[in-house]
Amino acid sequence: MQGGTDGAVQAVLEVERVLPLHNMREQVAEECGVFRQQRLQVQRAFCGDKFVQANLPWRHGGPVFWGLVTMVRVRASLAHSFEDHQSSLENMAGKMNIRPAEPVLPWPNGYLERSRMNGAHTGFMSGLMDKPRRRLRKTFTGREDGRPDWVRQLADGDDAGYFQPGSATWAVHGSMATTVAGIRALLMQTLHPAAMAGVYNFSRFREDPLGRLAGTIRWIFTVTYGDTKAAQEASDWVLQLHEKVTGTYSDANGHRRQYSANDPELLSWVHLAFTDSFLRSHQAWGKPIPGGADRYVAEWAEAGVLMHVPDPPRSEAELRGQLDAYYDAGTLTHSAEVAEAVRFIRDPPLHPSLKAGHRILFAGAVSTIEPKFQRLLGLDPPSLGPLPMPARSATRGVLGLMRLALGPAGPSELAARSRLARLGLLDAAID
Repeated sequence: MQGGTDGAVQAVLEVERVLPLHNMREQVAEECGVFRQQRLQVQRAFCGDKFVQANLPWRHGGPVFWGLVTMVRVRASLAHSFEDHQSSLENMAGKMNIRPAEPVLPWPNGYLERSRMNGAHTGFMSGLMDKPRRRLRKTFTGREDGRPDWVRQLADGDDAGYFQPGSATWAVHGSMATTVAGIRALLMQTLHPAAMAGVYNFSRFREDPLGRLAGTIRWIFTVTYGDTKAAQEASDWVLQLHEKVTGTYSDANGHRRQYSANDPELLSWVHLAFTDSFLRSHQAWGKPIPGGADRYVAEWAEAGVLMHVPDPPRSEAELRGQLDAYYDAGTLTHSAEVAEAVRFIRDPPLHPSLKAGHRILFAGAVSTIEPKFQRLLGLDPPSLGPLPMPARSATRGVLGLMRLALGPAGPSELAARSRLARLGLLDAAID
């Protein structure tokens, strides 16, 4: 995206500042019948001192303009991604001949500079999205501002890290579909009885589910966006925690076995469940992956190496083959503990305002799981009574609203970009 797109976004956000959405109906009625002086007042209110209007067709285009603004806002709430929203705004601004009076800094991949983005969320939309934004941030990071200390530290470091802008990993992990992927990965991991025993006996998921989620997110984003030292230290920290997670479990045949969270077989299953879930979720709701699925699997194999995973898959075919091998060997199983974990993942103790959205995301996650794994989990395809539920379409809508609330780029990515810019590596890292 170029600066013109960002200018269009800023133009419409200025509309939101001075003409709140709940007054739009009255503004449309006015615009349809006002004289030139009144139209100029509306033009002045929209433009302020920041924008220059050239040949703006107010006489005939006023109602059309406000209709476009309304359509763009409604469409944005269910947009597949923020870039779709930007494209609509760019087209609208081109028809209205709107251009910014001062340049707006472009952001790589079409993202707005975060400081401008934060400043632009004012007026009605800010009031509408403020509470959901804070609740989502606290759910994901444990803080309402979404910037715990470890996020700020991603701006430190002396190298580009294992992954950079333009990589398949940044594309997949920067997508809002990761929200669904996290749910799916948790479901898949429960199918290995040793993994389930470790979670059931050692995790505090019942007492502090959000704390466990925040810890997982910390490792994922540190490896994705941090420098190599930070990624290695984060992985070593997780492996050290695993040293305490040992015990016995009943395998699929009822035999008691010893396990450790750092057992190669168990590390491999967790890596497979994670990689498959993030890939499938992105394929369902994300944009095309640079280099395709094989590139993402190969890149994220580096995270597997950091976690001492033996022979992590390097292609989509290898990923599928290793998952099927666990199923064919009869290693995976359903149990009372699995059923309890599934019930908890389906209905975690979230804020009431987030529960409806989570139920839709859960249904979306289930819709991407192969039927044979669904049966092991004791889950049926999402449905509304006798009719199949349009889980993927509904999930797309929820993800669009989440992106509208949280913005196009997360704080971890922005911190990484700051580090890359400081090191003079940002331009070289962008495709």
